[in-house]
Amino acid sequence: REEAAAAVARADAAEAAAADVQAVLHSERQSAGEEMRRLRAQVAAANAAAAREAAEASEALRRAQGAEQSVAVCDTRGEAARGALREMETMLLELVHRVRV
Repeated sequence: REEAAAAVARADAAEAAAADVQAVLHSERQSAGEEMRRLRAQVAAANAAAAREAAEASEALRRAQGAEQSVAVCDTRGEAARGALREMETMLLELVHRVRV
């Protein structure tokens, strides 16, 4: 009887220890799940921020390309204007020369 009682006591103790382990594992599983949700939210936020930054960079690049084209047009017009001024200068010099002659 004593051995049986001791065996029952050991079994009860083992069962209680198993229940404690299960409780700890359940708690750790919940904590891990919460941490995983938190990390997923951080990753989603980081991805959204990266997407916004990529869109902003794309817009900035588009604007820079537009500005570059505008500069090229201005350069072309400036060169044409300089050419026209040179022609006018030549014509004026010719007129001055004719008037003197």
